[in-house]
Amino acid sequence: MLLPSRLVLLILAGFTASLTSGDSEDPSPSIYLSVCGKNRTGDNQGFVVKFVDAAEKISQNIRTSGFGTSSSGGTLSVFVLGQCFSYLSPFNCQLCYAQSRARLPQCLPSISGRIYLDGCFLEYSDRNVDTDSVDAADAYACSNITIHDRIRPIFSKSTAELMGNLTGEAGRKADYSQVGSVTVAPGLTVYGMAECWRSLNVTGCKECLEKGRANIVGKCLPAGGGKAMNAGCFLRYSVDSFYSNQSSSAGGGGRDSSGKLRVIVAVPTVLVVLAAIGIVVLWWNRRSASRRKNHDVGENFEIIRSIVKSHLSFKYEDLVKATDNFNQNNKLGQGGYGAVYKGILPDGTEVAVKRLSFNTRNWVDQFFNEVTLINQVRHKNLVKLLGCSVDGSESLLVYEFLCNTSLDHYLFAKDSLKRATLTWERRFEIIVGTAEGLAYLHNASNVRIIHRDIKAGNILLDGKFRAKISDFGLARYFAEDRSHLSTGLAGTFFWRRRRELLPVWKRSSSGRSATAVAAARFQGSQCSLPPTVI
Repeated sequence: MLLPSRLVLLILAGFTASLTSGDSEDPSPSIYLSVCGKNRTGDNQGFVVKFVDAAEKISQNIRTSGFGTSSSGGTLSVFVLGQCFSYLSPFNCQLCYAQSRARLPQCLPSISGRIYLDGCFLEYSDRNVDTDSVDAADAYACSNITIHDRIRPIFSKSTAELMGNLTGEAGRKADYSQVGSVTVAPGLTVYGMAECWRSLNVTGCKECLEKGRANIVGKCLPAGGGKAMNAGCFLRYSVDSFYSNQSSSAGGGGRDSSGKLRVIVAVPTVLVVLAAIGIVVLWWNRRSASRRKNHDVGENFEIIRSIVKSHLSFKYEDLVKATDNFNQNNKLGQGGYGAVYKGILPDGTEVAVKRLSFNTRNWVDQFFNEVTLINQVRHKNLVKLLGCSVDGSESLLVYEFLCNTSLDHYLFAKDSLKRATLTWERRFEIIVGTAEGLAYLHNASNVRIIHRDIKAGNILLDGKFRAKISDFGLARYFAEDRSHLSTGLAGTFFWRRRRELLPVWKRSSSGRSATAVAAARFQGSQCSLPPTVI
């Protein structure tokens, strides 16, 4: 009879250890709901760039106050609104915003999308959404936690009163937020919150809160939890102390409430046995999933360790300080992959810091692809990679700083004097330098590399206007037995002055003949340098 008892204890201990390990390895906040609009943009590339720019603008506000709105205007506009819940610590707020910013672009190319996470909210649209309080996309979700029959009436009554009080108080507060709790029975407490986005007025906030309260009180009770996710607010009640757990800077917190509830509900011995069986299955599935995940990302972790041990590693805090916390005044450019900032290291060295926008698996692969590729090649017409940051909350690449920025700033400048800076001799040298860099990538480097995104914006110029090819994020390399690339469309499209959409220079496995023909065509012409050459 001792064996079954010990087995049960072992199972419970293993389950507890598994939960603890899972929490420490995956601190990402849970996603409650993601809603993507049905209409799609006609300019996917342009819309993505606008979204990245608008999301970047509110990053500092999110870090300092937990709320921000922004827009990236022009003929194509994108508006972004983000808010962390009031009970979230600054550290957890940054984690939550980073997660929402990484996941919400999955809605693209939809012209609108919103995402509710365990601690924050983010929305983008092609129109201003600051004053939206309720709309057709409002939703609610009820927990599957079951309350014991004996306490259901008092549980429902107490929870309804709690949510009524919280919504009333939140609508009167300056920050439109309120949290609170009520003890229903010994060992059982209900926790609740009500919060509006700070862009609303008082009337809009009260309208949103009332709709959310009516949904979760009228349609979720007597379930052990409920969430209302409206256009302008978020409401929640739960038997778990969710806002107490997330208020600490380390994201910790006790599980006393859920533990006491399990004691109340799981009294019969048969339920304990069934729970033990379920625990074994859950523990096994979690361990298997963890092994699969470790297998998938093992190669990246090896790269991380090798980078940290090498001269390529920069401290994230040092790069933040070098760029003055990514101050907009230090911004050199913006692309689909993120922004580039000028930085000054403690020794006075000027650098360019590329801040990648997203943290999904595809973007992680793109980051490590760029690090490993550029670190293997050295040429006078290729931008030099100085290092990267792998220990911070986002991916950063550090390049040599080139004072004359990129070629497109001169080719398409409205200032005629700036365009005149590119004399015919300089233009020819830029073309030859670009061709030499491509020829090296295609034939002379240790691995054959096809850049796949050659354009004026990716040709940087040093102090003597010598061309240096940059941005290897879309690059692919080949084994010795492969001579061509078989992929779909890649690279960047851009607009010419006459508003005609031109593709980037056609890709070639060798690149030599194409660049030679382009240079010869330019040398014998009397017209301006065509974008398709560069």
